[in-house]
Amino acid sequence: MARDRSKPAAHLKDLAVIAALVASCFGAPPTCATDFTDLWFVSDEPGWGVNVVQSDAFLFVTFFIYGDDGRPTWYTASLTWDGTRYAGSPVS
Repeated sequence: MARDRSKPAAHLKDLAVIAALVASCFGAPPTCATDFTDLWFVSDEPGWGVNVVQSDAFLFVTFFIYGDDGRPTWYTASLTWDGTRYAGSPVS
């Protein structure tokens, strides 16, 4: 089933799923040696991706979607380790 990439509201479910997946990767305390800084995408699904930049107990995350017309929609989040998980709110 093809997704309509031209309507940002239609991507909120995708954003929630990706945020949950990304958050599940960051369940370990920031004292571990894992650094999740990277560009995450699925080559079979062009038009979207996730960028993560980590600095100690802080993550800056961008979720980007390009519509069929090439117009971008970007969401960002500044996430801080609260002792249990990385927490923050996305901004479009």
